[in-house]
Amino acid sequence: MPTWWICSRQAGIGRSENEGGFYKDSDKKLFDIVLVWKLDRFARNRYDSARYKTQLKRNGVKLVSATEVISAGPEGIILESVLEGYAEYYSADLSEKVVRGMTENALKGIYNGGTIPFGYMIDETRHYQPDPLLAPYVEQTFQKYADGATMTDLRDWLKAHNIKNSMGGEMTYNTIQRMLSNRRYIGELRLRDVVQPNAIPALVSGELVGARPLHLATQDRSVA
Repeated sequence: MPTWWICSRQAGIGRSENEGGFYKDSDKKLFDIVLVWKLDRFARNRYDSARYKTQLKRNGVKLVSATEVISAGPEGIILESVLEGYAEYYSADLSEKVVRGMTENALKGIYNGGTIPFGYMIDETRHYQPDPLLAPYVEQTFQKYADGATMTDLRDWLKAHNIKNSMGGEMTYNTIQRMLSNRRYIGELRLRDVVQPNAIPALVSGELVGARPLHLATQDRSVA
């Protein structure tokens, strides 16, 4: 009776770090059949698919789709190629649409997900708004740094006011340095090569941001 290897989304097939584990183990004779729900669950692209199939065939392992009836004859080769080509097209098209949607969001100042920068909150329409409690600390941090405060000064000042970072942890040198280099605070949103000025409410002025070179903040880290 044949032994089955079942490829599933839950098992990690389709993700680069786990994909292909079945073909690497196929030479150990642990299974005779690789079962997939659909062929688009087998590999990320046609190149990987051909590579995996060659290895499986060499080791006497058969690939079976649970929902697609593919004959073993020449016509089955064509059908399989069409199905795999469509799956790769769908994946590439979906990725392109996701990037396009995120780019449009950036141009409109809409939150794309991820960690919300300290001092901001996201409203019901997914737009950035100043956090009335924390936004003043952002401006004061930039002002103090422009006036010559060290990273230690800024850290201790924020700690004295019991100010936490966006994840609820303590303010650290790295947290403060990221804050001082984050151009969202002057209203700028960036996604890949797209930069949209005045996309969100600015918490500090551009003049204040450039008042003191940021590389000095790195030097300040050695001050305890």
